Amino acid sequence: MISLLRLLAPLLAATLFAQLAHAQAAAAGGGAAPAVPAADQAREKAAMQSFAGLKFGIGLSLTKDNGNNDRVVSATLDENNIVRIEEEQNSVARIVLESHFFFPGTTASGLIWGHGPFVALQPGTDELIDALGMGYMVGWRRNNSTDDNSSFNLGVGVIVDPSVRILGDGIEPNQPLPANETAIRYKQTSQNGWLVMFSFGF
Repeated sequence: MISLLRLLAPLLAATLFAQLAHAQAAAAGGGAAPAVPAADQAREKAAMQSFAGLKFGIGLSLTKDNGNNDRVVSATLDENNIVRIEEEQNSVARIVLESHFFFPGTTASGLIWGHGPFVALQPGTDELIDALGMGYMVGWRRNNSTDDNSSFNLGVGVIVDPSVRILGDGIEPNQPLPANETAIRYKQTSQNGWLVMFSFGF
């Protein structure tokens, strides 16, 4: 997990710094950020969520573990003391908070689109992060009306879950328990996965 975080840290920093520079340019009245109509500002504010003092939008995501161990929701022992997994969860659908920075463009037909890095997180309790994802996103505006800035955004990337429940060391599915053990043990570990995310709002 540490190597993956080191790889993705520049992308996280680039996204957050780009968002900060964009906001500062708009506040300073410079030419870097166009004025946003009041109606659009109200819609964007209503769609944003706060986490640890930062503003994020809402996204829908699907993650698929690529770790060496299954996420175990429940397991049991059969009459022969064989470990049987009753429920595993290697694909997870989540509602996440996401922030992206787009480099805008226009198609030949005049449709506005953009692309750029994104950061996604699943918040836990007390402003802890249950999962952190990063990747690249493309967005398409539904129309170019100044009264409607809605868009459909699609991003792909990777995600890190710092606390995943798996079978304990030495315990294997469809195998008997180790000698002198009478109950199934579990442990918490970190695991990486692939992330596909959808969000709305340019």
